[in-house]
Amino acid sequence: MRAFWSGNIEWGMLAIPVKLYTASKDAAAKFHRLHKACSQRITTVNRCPKCAVDVEWKDIVSGTEIAPGEYAVFEKDELKGLKEGGEKSVVQVIHTTAVDGLTPNLFDTTYWIGSAAKRAKAYCLLRDVLTETRAVAIGSVTLRTRPRLCMIGAQAGLLTLTTLHYEEEIVDAKELVPPDLPATDKERALVVQIVESQKQPFDPSEHTDEYAKRLAEAVAEKVDEGEVVEGGGAPEKKGKEAAGAGVLNLEELLARMAKGAGAKGKAVKDAKEASAKDAAAKKKRCAEGAAESKAKAKGKGKVEDARRAS
Repeated sequence: MRAFWSGNIEWGMLAIPVKLYTASKDAAAKFHRLHKACSQRITTVNRCPKCAVDVEWKDIVSGTEIAPGEYAVFEKDELKGLKEGGEKSVVQVIHTTAVDGLTPNLFDTTYWIGSAAKRAKAYCLLRDVLTETRAVAIGSVTLRTRPRLCMIGAQAGLLTLTTLHYEEEIVDAKELVPPDLPATDKERALVVQIVESQKQPFDPSEHTDEYAKRLAEAVAEKVDEGEVVEGGGAPEKKGKEAAGAGVLNLEELLARMAKGAGAKGKAVKDAKEASAKDAAAKKKRCAEGAAESKAKAKGKGKVEDARRAS
């Protein structure tokens, strides 16, 4: 696994060298926008509707709307200066708190924290203490370009870093709170009974992404039927034999999609090769037919010339 960030967790006089890794991913197939006529990917063009010209990146500035049609404009360097809120390679711990004191609407994205030291004594000590005390550390970190509030916790033998929303980012939903209505003891006891009877430990492996699974099956079906295009034309059904039937295994496809390979795996490659060979064969037959027709026409012309001469 490749880290996307490396630095230190700084806690008073303690500095723990660490690396950050992504802890989640979207298992569903990724889609690109294609031109229906030729299957080429659509590019994004930065165009000014007033000047009717395409704008280069160097001529683009950032503006935040302060009133309808009025913007406060910033150059790239101005925004860069505002984003620098601390050292880019440091997770600065501010304080610790009980994990029960954090509500789900504060959580943004979670990352694995791996040790970057050969001897991970300090890393393991911090992990074990946070686990035993059921505490988390609140800190700040600059990821990519923006300073973020974050939480350091322990899970599955590792430290984790979860970016948090600031208070001003939380939407106030007090207006959604319904008025309290009294319930009878019998009604309350019935609901308690239902809740208690359905209690069981949460096991993520028991829950699957049904959308991703159905999508993978749909992709597999299109590959199996030869509905694969490469840079031109509408999907052309080649039949199971031409598409390489039998080479596609749904479980393998799901695994490849989970790894980010999606439909670019072996089955699609085989289907494309079969489609390319079929297209080449058709092109060859067309060329041979055209040559034969040309030869016949040439022979017919010679006969007509001979008739005129006689």
